[in-house]
Amino acid sequence: METIADRIKQLRTKHLHCTQKQFGQWCGGVSKSAVSQWERSITEPDSDNLRSLQRKKGVSPAWVRDGTGAIFIPAQHELSPQQEGLLDLFAYLDETQRHETIEKLTEMKRRNLEIFAALKSRETPAKETE
Repeated sequence: METIADRIKQLRTKHLHCTQKQFGQWCGGVSKSAVSQWERSITEPDSDNLRSLQRKKGVSPAWVRDGTGAIFIPAQHELSPQQEGLLDLFAYLDETQRHETIEKLTEMKRRNLEIFAALKSRETPAKETE
């Protein structure tokens, strides 16, 4: 029976053709020794590692975890380096910090939309011709 360790090693060597160091970078910046431990069933990647791998290489977290579905899933859309950096930073926050960050961003968006609506509703004075 294939294990998560087997799938990680297969993915890295046969599909992505990369080193443990490169694979670790795609998994959120973990060390090559962490990848080695995954491949030897000593530890397993966490959900943040798998989400990072999905964002960077289109790998299905479900396939890595339990072998279900396709190895690669189609990307929703390409992320800019700035967006990837933001998601990587967000992944390092604990649950409380994530929740607080989302609330703050939602409030900022709401305020910006209110300002935009107020500006849009103002009438532009007609220009006088001389």
